[in-house]
Amino acid sequence: MRNNNPISLFVLMLMLLICPGAKAQKYVVYSVVGKAYIDQAGKQRPLAARQYVTPNSKLKITSESAVTILDEAKLSMFSFTKVGEHRVKDLLNSVDKRTKSLTKQYMGYLVKQLFTS
Repeated sequence: MRNNNPISLFVLMLMLLICPGAKAQKYVVYSVVGKAYIDQAGKQRPLAARQYVTPNSKLKITSESAVTILDEAKLSMFSFTKVGEHRVKDLLNSVDKRTKSLTKQYMGYLVKQLFTS
């Protein structure tokens, strides 16, 4: 039997439209030079390579430090040196001109090397 209920069709279409937006963007920390911290539940924890961060993650970058993250979805690499406490999305908005685009093969290589050591 086929279900031709227009309400169930509408709900299905709505779910298909909402689900891709529900997936939160995640970035992987590629490297940390110097001292950088991530705010987790109100506590400052040292930021390290291989950690995942979201756009709403708060990072604290100290002077003479740098953080590099990879965006696997957009095949991009971002480096931050802005001293202070900032959300990842604010840092990303400030470095658009200095974004390094990567090929899919090179991105795969970087991530593989990051997690196989």
